[in-house]
Amino acid sequence: MNIILEKNKEKPIFINKLRKDRMNLKIEKNKSTVWISIALLQFLVILGLGYYFLKNQFKSIDVAAQTARKLPAAQVETVFVHKGTYQKYISAVGSLKASETVKLASQEGGIVEKVLFKSGQKVAQGDPLLQFEKAEAEARLNETLSKFRTAKSMYERSKALYERKIETLSKLEEAENAYRVAAANVEINRLRLEKTTVRAPFDGFLGLKEISPGGYLKPGQDFVTLDKTDPMYLDFMLNEKHVSTITVGQEIMVEIDGFPQNDYTAIIESIEPSADATGHTIRVRAELPNANQELRSGFFARIKIPEFQDDSAIIIPESALENSGNQDYVFIVVDGVARQAPIEVASRNGQVAKISRGLRPGQVIIVSGQKRVANGVKVLVRSRGTIQKYKQT
Repeated sequence: MNIILEKNKEKPIFINKLRKDRMNLKIEKNKSTVWISIALLQFLVILGLGYYFLKNQFKSIDVAAQTARKLPAAQVETVFVHKGTYQKYISAVGSLKASETVKLASQEGGIVEKVLFKSGQKVAQGDPLLQFEKAEAEARLNETLSKFRTAKSMYERSKALYERKIETLSKLEEAENAYRVAAANVEINRLRLEKTTVRAPFDGFLGLKEISPGGYLKPGQDFVTLDKTDPMYLDFMLNEKHVSTITVGQEIMVEIDGFPQNDYTAIIESIEPSADATGHTIRVRAELPNANQELRSGFFARIKIPEFQDDSAIIIPESALENSGNQDYVFIVVDGVARQAPIEVASRNGQVAKISRGLRPGQVIIVSGQKRVANGVKVLVRSRGTIQKYKQT
């Protein structure tokens, strides 16, 4: 009896547990359904936003294209893409200096009697520049000349007497020595007189004078500089990796900032035998003709040294190049409409660019006025002062 009652007590507990498990399972299913519904809703929202964005994008592109077609034709200048000679240059900068320069000074000091030059004057070799007081030097020379004449006369008399065997050999030698000493003194005093006049050692241009008449000049004291400016020296530094491309006697192209309208050609005169260990550069010197004397020491110079040449390169003016990020491009003209064309630039030299991809000979590209142009815009091509209209589609 008791055993039956215990069994009846356990049965309701089992049934309740079963009902609870079924209820939990139903709740889990409901949760899964909710999450699936939320994910589906998010997907539909994203899809709707994407559709809206793309629709507006295509609409914007279409509007931009329509706007471009409606814009008035932009005036531009063009050239034909062609094959030609492309010259690559090594660039460097340097400065000019006189091929000869000296600070003039006098070996003999004294009071300056005359200044025979003006600041900045052009002089020739041997031109007198400075005159010291020379009265004392002239007096000394005259004195030694007088002694020389006497010594010469005594020597000639002694020689004649010796030949007649009237005078001894020792007397003749004594007279000869006196004659030689007198001649040497004349030469010494003649040189001293010459040194009272300072002359230009070579052709060139004088600097600013530092002395006036009546002033005292010490021995070795500078009074003016003299520069030989034809030819000029052009000194510049070149990276050691380019040394194999240059040789003594090679022509190089030179631009001077003070005379941008002129093109100059210099000749490499010497190359430093050793490189700078810190900067890994080597010093190069070139000679630059300066016959009209327009170039001066210290002028800044830009140097271009030919490195290599391609005689069948596709080349375009650098002015045609545009850039967006890392991509170079140009505008080509097709039936009167500008089309943006991506290109690959192999090299450029400051004037033209060598193109390795994206263009072919015969295409028409815009070289001026592209700032007013967009992809799809109609253009009017200005050629040699006239407006040429391309065929419209």
